[in-house]
Order: sequence, then C-alpha cells, then structure tokens
Amino acid sequence: MNSLGDDATRQAYRGQLKEYLMAHIGKLSADSQARIERNSVLRVLDSKEAEDQEIVKQAPRIDSCYTAEARERFLEVQEGTSLLRPVHPGSSC
Repeated sequence: MNSLGDDATRQAYRGQLKEYLMAHIGKLSADSQARIERNSVLRVLDSKEAEDQEIVKQAPRIDSCYTAEARERFLEVQEGTSLLRPVHPGSSC
C-alpha cells in the first residue's frame, strides 16, 4: 500500500524528484527528458524504457516528503485496512 500524501507532500516530492532526475538527465530517455522539461516529473516514474527504470529504482521515495498530517492519515488507513480480513467463497467468516 502506498499514498501520494497531501498537496504539500506532492509539491515537496516533485521538487526532490526533479533534483534527482536532473542529476541523471543525460542517462534518461528522450521521452523522460521531455517530461522533465514540461514539468511532468512524476510521469518519469511510469517510463517503460530500460535506461529510465534503472534510474527510477534509485529515486527518492515519496514517503520521505510526507507532512506530519499526511503521514498520520496514511498510518490510520493502514491500521484500518489491517482490521479487514478477506472473505473467501465457502468460508464461514
């Protein structure tokens, strides 16, 4: 499970991710370079290009940018889902 956090989280993450990707700009595909230029840095994470995937594997994670509120909300959601149990056909639960 993951979370994109709140607006402040996403804004901070975009900046951190762009800084990281700019340090590797020459190794990224032309498509990813164009995405960065258009300020669509999050879309680089979706790239299927082999050269991009290697760089994306080492990219900073969004949870490093969570605000206190976003982190708390995510923990609440995780806790709530841990209380749920999948119901399987034929089970008595």
